[in-house]
Amino acid sequence: MAREVAGELVRIASAEVDRLAPALHDLSHRIHANPELGHEERQASAWCAELLREHGFEVTAPFGGLETAFRARASLGATAASGSVAGANDGPVRPAIAFLAEYDALPGIGHACGHNIIAASAVGAGVTLVRILEKLAPALRATIIVDGTPAEETVGGKIPLVEQGLYRDVDAALSLHPYTSNSAGSTCLGVKRMTFTFRGRSAHAAADPEKGINALDAVIQTFNNVNALRQHVKPDVRLHGIVTHGGQASNIVPDFAQAVFSVRSADMDYFTEVVGKVKACARGAALATGATLDIAENQTYTPIRRNRTLTRLALEAMAAVGLEAEDASGTWFPASTDFGNVSQVTPAIAPLFKVGSGDAVLHHADFAVAAASSWGDAVVLTAAKVMAIVGARLVLEPETLRAARADFASPQ
Repeated sequence: MAREVAGELVRIASAEVDRLAPALHDLSHRIHANPELGHEERQASAWCAELLREHGFEVTAPFGGLETAFRARASLGATAASGSVAGANDGPVRPAIAFLAEYDALPGIGHACGHNIIAASAVGAGVTLVRILEKLAPALRATIIVDGTPAEETVGGKIPLVEQGLYRDVDAALSLHPYTSNSAGSTCLGVKRMTFTFRGRSAHAAADPEKGINALDAVIQTFNNVNALRQHVKPDVRLHGIVTHGGQASNIVPDFAQAVFSVRSADMDYFTEVVGKVKACARGAALATGATLDIAENQTYTPIRRNRTLTRLALEAMAAVGLEAEDASGTWFPASTDFGNVSQVTPAIAPLFKVGSGDAVLHHADFAVAAASSWGDAVVLTAAKVMAIVGARLVLEPETLRAARADFASPQ
């Protein structure tokens, strides 16, 4: 891209996002003040869709069989000039750039992962990219998509959208995540959540303890087994769990107990091995206590597939809007996201944007406060500008989009 065009692109992106600032901040704060758990984000989804409709997007909601998902589309260039706008289930005019919004909260601590910021920034980026292309290339054909994707924190609302092929005709998927520093290019950990349900036999814990089978003992032994396993796994592995049910009263031998564990790793082959070992920990506990065991598994979140071209574009856009950011290529972010599953089917990137002073920790109440602070508001705008600039360059520079697709196709 020529220097003068790049400067004009940044100027337009900044001006358009700044013009949207009141609406984007209002959206972010409304979502933050009304936290909704996964697949319950009816207000957040509706508010995002409403703002996109106001700016000319055609919205399909529900979408992909998910009540709180939506797809908003704007078709530009020759198609738009003819008065025809493709439906959500039709193939899009290419190139097609998708911005992915998240808006689910965490139980008890609300938006301590900053998904209110992700939602508002994605909406802002989509609207801004349309305006950029209308100004810089009004005859150019393209489709701009904003997808509302629920339940990132729990079961992965993006995964069924991927499985239905709804990103097959998308040329690039762009998102972001609030964090404690600015960077682009890292991958993340794959994760699988497993629910271990143990059933035993109740009895009076004092009068007839020998007649009981203690399901809670099986849960406790599972934790002991997993804790012993920690010493013998690679450094990127994360094993963590909670007890979701441990009995009704201390004088009743628990006949039902349950725990949920997450297994994470950056190496998916090794990840599969560790998942098997954690299951063995639970099976051993069941064998030792005499309880029966049922294992329920969520679908696997995969690591984000790295893309050198998109990393370069993101870092250049971050610098263009005055943000110092680290090239995190070759590193992994110690968390997981179903955005990784999207990155397995189309070029994708989700840069990290600093929220707060750097002391706040993800999934802590302090981070929830930061997500609705002046820091969070600033990230809403900055991230929207960065994503819009990256999207614009992919549309305006065919050679750059080809490079991103070549990176996607290359071995990791």
